[in-house]
Amino acid sequence: MKLITRYNRSLLPAFILLFAAAGLASYFFTRKVLQDEVDEMLNRTHTRIITFIHTNQALPAVKTFDDLKVNAEKTSTPLQKPVLKSSKVYIPEQKENHLARKLIFTVWLKNELYKITVSTPLEGTKTMTKTIVFIFSFTILLIFICVALTGRAVLIKLWQPFYESLQLVRDYSVNEGKPLQFPHTNIEEFRVMNDNFKLAADNASKEYRVLKEFTENASHEIQTPLAIIRSKLDLLVQHDSLSENQSELFQEAYGALTKLSKLNQSLLLLAKIENNQFDNKTIINLSEKIENKIIQFQELWHNNHIHYRADIHPADIPADPELIEILLNNVLSNATRHNVPDGAINIKLTQKQLLVTNTGPAEALKNDKLFTRFYKASVNTEHNGLGLSIIKQICEVTGITPVYSYREGYHTFAFSW
Repeated sequence: MKLITRYNRSLLPAFILLFAAAGLASYFFTRKVLQDEVDEMLNRTHTRIITFIHTNQALPAVKTFDDLKVNAEKTSTPLQKPVLKSSKVYIPEQKENHLARKLIFTVWLKNELYKITVSTPLEGTKTMTKTIVFIFSFTILLIFICVALTGRAVLIKLWQPFYESLQLVRDYSVNEGKPLQFPHTNIEEFRVMNDNFKLAADNASKEYRVLKEFTENASHEIQTPLAIIRSKLDLLVQHDSLSENQSELFQEAYGALTKLSKLNQSLLLLAKIENNQFDNKTIINLSEKIENKIIQFQELWHNNHIHYRADIHPADIPADPELIEILLNNVLSNATRHNVPDGAINIKLTQKQLLVTNTGPAEALKNDKLFTRFYKASVNTEHNGLGLSIIKQICEVTGITPVYSYREGYHTFAFSW
């Protein structure tokens, strides 16, 4: 859930409570104000009636056509003061009862006590109350919608530098060596976050460069001792005075040394690729390259009883020729090395894709670990597990997308560009 959505959901209950409270408060407040106005009008009518009786010594005429009704009747119980109350009154025109306010008081006229009731219906104030409450509620709702939309737009704009910074961090690569350039922001929290991001990226880049330089230097420095050891072993293996047991021991040492030399060369190659030392991009005739590779591998496939089929169409690719050479060597070597007796290799080249399919172990490779360094499908294999990692690295710098799939005993590597 995004922060903006969470923020709006957190405010929603508060706005609903505010809306309900404001609606109820406006209803009762408006009703009270309008009722006070009616009561004030009834009190003024009370004063006029008293004045009329004292002046004319007669009761006022009853107006049947007006909402204000005055009713007088004799009584024996005097009232200390006028009484205001709410009650129901029948309105003949509408043929129904309506809530009304009544003012009841007593007055002496010609030695007789009269109870006078002045009433007026509250229907008009009720309608006005509803109208005012509706307008008020609609205004509050409109304000809420405007605040929500405006707040969302403002929050999106305020958080834009945050998302831009996250995108920069997501796209950052330590091997490119480019410093992070965050967008300018006036928000202090975002500035602190960007400073910490930049510090972490700079530290990671420095540590990566140190590690990379160490790997390069170590690989270069190891090459010379390895070459010396190999030449010495060559001389020892060819020595006539060695016993059979000694010769076997030297052969094992020579094999281990060869494996170590290949591992060192692979690590050195990976370091060169990561350092962008292969930047001689040209348009390569890929179909011609693959046809030459097939000629080179034909004898090996024949000796291993591997049948091959090639479907080659014209295709060009912008890349470093040496990297393409390494890529094709590794792909075809893997297809040969991990094949089965009387197996098959199928090569198909189209304008935008290369497919290499081979028979092999009856189980799929692990896609999540396939291109990681030192990954081996079999623990007992003598290979160093860097071949696919080199393929992946070459694909990244060349703009090729590698995809692996397995179906019915056939392993397929698809390379698209």
